Amino acid sequence: MASGQSAFMTRSALADAAERTLDLQYYSVGDDLTTDLLLLGILGAAERGVRVRILLDDISPLARDFGRRASAAHPGIHVRLFNPFKVAGTSSLLRLGEFIFDSERLNRRMHNKVWVTDNAVAIVGSRNLGDEYFSANSNVNFCDIDVLAAGPIVAELSRAFDNYWNSPAAVPVQAFGDTPDAAETEFVRRTLQARAASCGGAPPNSWRDQGGWREALGADNVTLTWAPALLRYDQPDQDKATLTSGIAHGAIDDEPGGARTQNELLIVSPYFVPSPTGRRHLAQMRERGVRIAVLTNSWPRLTRPQRTPGMPATAPIVARGHRAA
Repeated sequence: MASGQSAFMTRSALADAAERTLDLQYYSVGDDLTTDLLLLGILGAAERGVRVRILLDDISPLARDFGRRASAAHPGIHVRLFNPFKVAGTSSLLRLGEFIFDSERLNRRMHNKVWVTDNAVAIVGSRNLGDEYFSANSNVNFCDIDVLAAGPIVAELSRAFDNYWNSPAAVPVQAFGDTPDAAETEFVRRTLQARAASCGGAPPNSWRDQGGWREALGADNVTLTWAPALLRYDQPDQDKATLTSGIAHGAIDDEPGGARTQNELLIVSPYFVPSPTGRRHLAQMRERGVRIAVLTNSWPRLTRPQRTPGMPATAPIVARGHRAA
C-alpha cells in the first residue's frame, strides 16, 4: 500500500472486520483526526467483544495521552508503553533531563509498526499513526509503504507482538496515572464521536473512497501476491552488544556476503547508514553480479538529520556501482 489513502482505509476496514483480537504496535501516534477516527473504529471492535491490545513506544508524550484515552474508552482496550520514561506527566523538559541521565536505557526504542486482526490479516511497514502518514496533513506528507499480509507470516507477526507485549519493558499505561472513571470514559467517547461526526466519519478529503480498499476488503475481494516471506525483528531486550551489525538483518548478515541473495537486493529506508560489515557484504554481492538498488531520503530532507551524520558518507557506496535514489 503506497498511498496514505489506502493505508488509512485498510486499517479502518480491519478494525471494523475484527471478530476476536486486534493487536497494534507503533512507534508514534498523533493527536489528530485520522488517529481519532481509527481509535473510534478500535472502540467499536472492543464493544463487539474483541480483545484489543495496543503497544506504543513512550518516546513521545502523545503516546501516554493516546494510551489513557484508549484505555478510558473501553475496559477491553489494553495499552502498554515500551521502555517508558519514569517522570510523571508529559513535560518535554523533564523527559529531556531524564534522557540525559539515563540515556543508555532510554536510547533503546521500539520502531516496530504492526497491525494484526484476528491473527489472520496484518499490516506491516513504515507507517505510524497520524495525519502525515495518511495524506491528511496539508503541511507534512510522509511517503511510506505498507504491506497487507495474510497466511503463515501473520502467525510470526503475532508471535513477535506477543514477545514485545510480554516483555518486562512493556508497562501498562495505568501505571502512570489514575484508573479512568465513568465520567472520563463518557467524555472520551463523546469527544471521539463528535470529531467523527464533524467530518462525516472520514478525513475531509476527496480521497476517502479512492482505490476502493474498504469495499474490496468488505467483499473479500483483495488480490494478494502469494510468495515466501521472512520476518526479521530486533528482540525487545536487545542491547548494543547484541545488535546485529549491518544494514538489513537477515538479508545481508545471516551469511557472509549475503550469500542467500542471488540476483537482486532492493532496500527502501528513510535512513541508509550501512556499517562497515554491511558495506563489505554489499561489495561482495556486487562482485557476484547481484543488482542492488537503494531508495532513501537525501540527507537534508531527513526529519532528524542530526541523528544520522553518517549518511553523507554513503556516497562511496554508490560510486562502487550500487544504484541509489
